[in-house]
Amino acid sequence: MKSLGPVFLIVVGFLLVLAGPAIDRLLPQPEHPDSWVIVVEQTEDRSPVVARLQSDTNWWENLESRRLHWRFYDADSPDAEQYAERVKESGTPALLIVATDGTVLDSRPLPATIDGLDQIVTSVTGM
Repeated sequence: MKSLGPVFLIVVGFLLVLAGPAIDRLLPQPEHPDSWVIVVEQTEDRSPVVARLQSDTNWWENLESRRLHWRFYDADSPDAEQYAERVKESGTPALLIVATDGTVLDSRPLPATIDGLDQIVTSVTGM
């Protein structure tokens, strides 16, 4: 008796080609592409933990490939003024994840590790 494996693979491949757009709708879609990962800190009080996180350039640069953007702001910077209330709630250094429309999706104290940071970013943005 002949194996039906190759025939099965051909049929499945053909069905995948025909149903391509429908399959895309079934796959999980990112919740907040193009969001911003923002760290607000008091630069003159920078701790070794913040310095270590900031110096992991591979992780920060990899955010762009995940369709996310990033910025570090000093708490006294005019650019950080719009986040002052959120930073006041969580203290510095603060992590904010901001949607493209400016909505703050999440704000909290900055985690101490890149793994912790990555878990938060992934859970909030879906990216």
